[in-house]
Amino acid sequence: MPDLPRPGTYLGFDYGRKRIGVAVGQTISRSASALEIIQSDKDTQWRRIEQLVQEWQPVGAIVGMPNTADGQSTNIHQQIKKFIAQLQIRFKLQVYEIDERLSSFEARDLLSQSTKRRIAPLDDTAAAVILQTWLDEQYDNS
Repeated sequence: MPDLPRPGTYLGFDYGRKRIGVAVGQTISRSASALEIIQSDKDTQWRRIEQLVQEWQPVGAIVGMPNTADGQSTNIHQQIKKFIAQLQIRFKLQVYEIDERLSSFEARDLLSQSTKRRIAPLDDTAAAVILQTWLDEQYDNS
């Protein structure tokens, strides 16, 4: 059985060309929550991510990697790989990738079932779905 990830707080990211959804989760509670949406502007995004890292003191980050239905990479993979590299370099975080091809659909479904009906972007909720999926996968057999 593989080792469990370090216990603690994790940030989840749903990276997009226009917006980055951010979520926060804990290994103790094994739960994730939507946090906020950051505009994908190099200067602004890194300042805000730095503030979130300082505030939450995560031990790692989870980044969604979109694949096609047949598991192939998409045209945004290179940008996401650069984003992951920057998270590792700037903040010394262990970064895990997870397939997130259905996270936006699941986020839309979750919000439609809740009383929080929104027309606004779903990126933060998609980030929470990504992080929650990762937490569930890590602790499924423990």
